[in-house]
Amino acid sequence: MGITPVLRVNPDDFAQEELAPAGRILREGGLVVFPTETVYGLGANALDETAARAIYTAKGRPSDNPLIVHLPDLSRLDMLCRDIPKQALSLFSAFSPGPLTVILKKQPQVPDVVSGGLDTVAVRIPSHPVAAALLREAAVPVAAPSANRSGRPSPTRLAHVLEDLDGRVDLMIDGGECGVGLESTVVSLAGDIPVLLRPGGISLEMLRSVLGEVRVDDAVSHRLAEGQRPMAPGMKYRHYAPAAPLTLAQGTPADVTAWLVAHSKEPGAGILCFDEQRGLFPDAAHVESLGPQADDAAHAHALFDALRSFDAAGVRAIYGALPGEQGISLAVRNRLLKAAGHYVVHLYTAFFHPVLSLPCFARIGRGTFCRAGGISMLRFGITGKSGAGKSTVAQLFEKYGVVHVDADKVAHSIYEPGTPCAAEIAAHFGPSVLLSDGSVDRRSLSAIVFSDAAQLEALSAITHRYVGEAIAQIEQRERAAGAKGLLIDAIALIESGQKGAAVIAVTAPYEVMLSRIMARDGLSEAEARRRLDAQKEEDFFVSHADYVIVNNGDAGTLEQQVDVIARQLGLCQ
Repeated sequence: MGITPVLRVNPDDFAQEELAPAGRILREGGLVVFPTETVYGLGANALDETAARAIYTAKGRPSDNPLIVHLPDLSRLDMLCRDIPKQALSLFSAFSPGPLTVILKKQPQVPDVVSGGLDTVAVRIPSHPVAAALLREAAVPVAAPSANRSGRPSPTRLAHVLEDLDGRVDLMIDGGECGVGLESTVVSLAGDIPVLLRPGGISLEMLRSVLGEVRVDDAVSHRLAEGQRPMAPGMKYRHYAPAAPLTLAQGTPADVTAWLVAHSKEPGAGILCFDEQRGLFPDAAHVESLGPQADDAAHAHALFDALRSFDAAGVRAIYGALPGEQGISLAVRNRLLKAAGHYVVHLYTAFFHPVLSLPCFARIGRGTFCRAGGISMLRFGITGKSGAGKSTVAQLFEKYGVVHVDADKVAHSIYEPGTPCAAEIAAHFGPSVLLSDGSVDRRSLSAIVFSDAAQLEALSAITHRYVGEAIAQIEQRERAAGAKGLLIDAIALIESGQKGAAVIAVTAPYEVMLSRIMARDGLSEAEARRRLDAQKEEDFFVSHADYVIVNNGDAGTLEQQVDVIARQLGLCQ
C-alpha cells in the first residue's frame, strides 16, 4: 500500500482555503480523514452511495452498522430528515455544535448504505473548527464514522489513524489532538420516547435537562441480541478493542485495587488505573492511567490513547476497573464494556494466599465452608458458561485428592441406548431426537433446545434428575475409595436442589469461550454463538457462586487461583 498524503492544519490559525483540496476530494467521491472534537472521522459524500460504500471497505466495517452524517449547521437538516420534532431543534440548540448525534426519520435521497438499511439517519454538527470549515468547503453532507479499522480503539490523534488506514484513503488532515476523546452521544428521536443509544460527551443527565424522559437502550450496558439490528454506530459489534484481551472488575474500591495489584504481577500484564494507584504496581507491569479518579472528563480524553498504548507495548492481558454510570463515566463504561466483549469479573471479599498474595473472591454469608479434615468427604461444585474452561479448572483440583465428576460425560451415559432418560427425552421431544441405535442425538436435540428457552428448561428438568442419581452413585463409590473431595458441575447442585460445601464459578471472555466451543465441538461460529447466547447470563453463575475463577488461558495464574481456593476449603491439610 502507498502512503496517504497528509495536510497539516493549525486549528487555532488557518484559512478555509487551505481545505480546498479536501473539499474537492469529498465532492468527487473520495475519502478524507479529518479531526473533530470527539475523535478523528473518515469522511465521504453522504449522498453518493459509491463513496459511502468505500468507507465500509476502508474500515472493514459491517454493512448493517449505520454511519453518522455531519453538517456545518442546521440549514441543510431538511434535505436529510423528515418529520423533524421540536425536541430535535431544542437538542441542537442546547448542545450543537458539539458532541451530539440525533437520529431522525430520513429523506428518500439518503442512501440505505448510510443508514444501515433503516428508515432513519443520524445527524450531527461538529464544533471542531477544522471539521466545520471542511464541511462548508465540501458543500455536501459528509458521512463519517471514526477513522480506524473496525473494532479497534478510535483515533484521537493522527498517529492512530496512520496505524490503521494509511494507504486506504485519499487524504488525511492533521488537526492535532481531539478534545473530548470519545465518540458523540447518540440519541434517537424517531420514536415516541427519546432513547439514548450511545453515551458520550453530552451526558444522560444533560439530555434529560432538555428532553425530560430519556430511556437508556439496553445495548448501552449489554450485548446486542443475536440478529438484532443496530440503530446507531457502536451498538452491535465488539468495538474499541486493543489486541490483548481486556478484563474488567466490579466491586468495592479496595477489592478492585487488590485485584489489579495481584494481576499486575503476571508476566506481560497491562494495568488500566487512575493516577492515585500508579505507585502500587511493580515496574515490570505496563501501567496506563486515565487521570485523577474523580475526573471523568479526563478518563474520556485518555481512554483510547491508553488502549492503543497497550498495543504498542505488546502486553499479553489488560486489567481495569468498570466505571460507574453517572455523567461522562457512563460513556467510558460503555466503551470499556465493548472493548472487553462485555466480560466483567464481579469481586467480593478478598482472601489472600499468605505467600503468593494472590486473591480469590468469596461471597460472605453464602454456603458452608466445610474443612476436608472434619468430614469424610468434601462435596463442592463448579459452574459457568460452556467454554469457560471448567474442565481445566477441575483437573487442577485433582492434585488435592479431589475427584472430578464430568457432568457432560455423565449426561452422555444417561443418553445411551435403552436408558430411562433417553426414553423420557424421546417421549417429550419426539422420536426424531433418537439415533437408529436408540441413543439420544445430541446435535439434533441441541438444535431444538438452544433456540427455545422453554424447551431448554424442559430438557434440564429431565436430565438433572438422572444426572443427580448418577452422581449420588459416584459419590458413594469414591467416598469408599478414600477420595478427599468430589467436584461436581454446579448446575446439578443449583438447579436440582442439591447443596455442597461451596460453589466455584469459572468465567472467561466471550470470544475465548466462543473459540473453545468451536474447537471442542466442531461447530461453526454461528452454531457456537447460538449455544453460548442460549445459556444463562454470566451473572447467574456468579450470583450462585462462593468463589470466582478467571480462566483466560494463562495456565500459571489459573493454577495459583485454584491453589488459593483449595487452601480456603481445607484441601491442603
